[in-house]
Amino acid sequence: MKKEAIDISNLNIANKSPDEAIQEIKAGANDVHIPTPVMEPPAEVVELPSHGALYKDVTDDPDILEGKIRIRPMTLTEEKILATTRLIKTGQALDMVFRNCIKSKIDPLDLLSSDRLYLMFYLRGISYGNEYTFTLRCPNPNCGRQFRYTVDISQQPVKEMGEDIEEPIKVELPKTKAIIYYHLPRGRDEVALRN
Repeated sequence: MKKEAIDISNLNIANKSPDEAIQEIKAGANDVHIPTPVMEPPAEVVELPSHGALYKDVTDDPDILEGKIRIRPMTLTEEKILATTRLIKTGQALDMVFRNCIKSKIDPLDLLSSDRLYLMFYLRGISYGNEYTFTLRCPNPNCGRQFRYTVDISQQPVKEMGEDIEEPIKVELPKTKAIIYYHLPRGRDEVALRN
C-alpha cells in the first residue's frame, strides 16, 4: 500500500536528536512520507575556508582532506524541512538539510562551525541565487521608514584558515598569564549548546 504524502510538520520530534529525527522521517513514522527527488541535482565541489586542515581524524574522504566538499542544491524535500517550525526551533533543520545535501563522506556534525556557516550561505546561493533581498526599518521612532536592501552573498568576504593550524590551540591569557587549550567549535558543539 502506497503511503500518502503528509506535511512533515506533524512529526513529534521536538525532543529528539538530529539522527533520531532523520531516522523517524526516513522510517515513515507517524505515516509520514517525504518524497525523494525524482532526479537529484548534481553536487558541486566547493573549497572549504578551513582547507580541510582539521578533518584528518574524522574522515578518509580524499576531497575533504584536500579541503573540498561536494554539496548539491536543495530540493523540495529540504524546503519542507526548513518550513517545519519545530525543526527550526530545535535547531535540527540545518543538520538535516546538510545530511541530505552534502555528498562527501563526512558527518555534518564533524564540520567546523565556520565551514558550516560558509556552506549554509553557499547552499542558499546555489539553490535560490546569490542575491538576497530584505527589508530594514529605521530604529528611530521619529523616522520608522523601511528600506529595501539587496546583498550579493557570493561577494561577502571569507576569512580562510591557515593550513598549519593544529588543535588543541594554546593561548596565554594576557593578565593572569594562565595557559589555556581549546578547540574550534564544530556542529557537535552547536548541538550541545542548543541542548
